[in-house]
Amino acid sequence: MPILIPITYFGGVAFAVMPASIVINGNYPWLVTQLAGLATCVLALILTLGTMNLVLGRNPFDMESR
Repeated sequence: MPILIPITYFGGVAFAVMPASIVINGNYPWLVTQLAGLATCVLALILTLGTMNLVLGRNPFDMESR
């Protein structure tokens, strides 16, 4: 289990960075670049919450539990 958590986060980072890396390496207008940056932030947040829920078995929205 301890090695599974970093591998899950690395896979999520590679997936979340994909929109920004495609747009930065291409010649796109500034609005598309900004939207890809926002998409990267949203994907990273979704993947972090999903990893907490699926791998760690914790509800990311339950602030009362430790």
